[in-house]
Amino acid sequence: MVCLFLIMLVCTLISPLRVEGQETSDHQAIRTLLDQDQRAWSSGDVETVLKNRTSDYMVAGIPLNNGEPDFLGVMFGRGFDEMKETLTSPDWKPPTMNEDLETQLSYEMARVNVKGDHAVAISRIEWSQIDTTLDKRVHMGWNSLWFLVKTEDGWKFKSAVAGIDQWERQTNQ
Repeated sequence: MVCLFLIMLVCTLISPLRVEGQETSDHQAIRTLLDQDQRAWSSGDVETVLKNRTSDYMVAGIPLNNGEPDFLGVMFGRGFDEMKETLTSPDWKPPTMNEDLETQLSYEMARVNVKGDHAVAISRIEWSQIDTTLDKRVHMGWNSLWFLVKTEDGWKFKSAVAGIDQWERQTNQ
């Protein structure tokens, strides 16, 4: 009897399990949305940046306190209308990549959780470039929390909490 129990236990442990975290087409669509959004920001494609968001989109920010995110200090950043006004201003310019300083940008959706037509996701965005005064590559990055909604046009960003984690480091070139 003990032998039968052990065999059943081993079979249960090694049998394939359904994992809730498996990628679905919704997960992939949300990862693609971040990719499209980052490319649009980099190229100055304001129309795509705005199209990727709902008309009631808003951003909140987390300040740093002694170098650590201070969630008790969360503050409203800006809403969709403010974002649109800023991005359509003739003074707005997209971030530039400096070839001489070997500027690099990387980003990913580190975590995506979908429930029906709603999702939450954590992005990781990092840029780096050569600091010629230090002769080092300086990396700066942050994680953001995104709330998304599935619309007739696909997934869109509904709101974001920027800076839930931030870092800066230096590496040798």
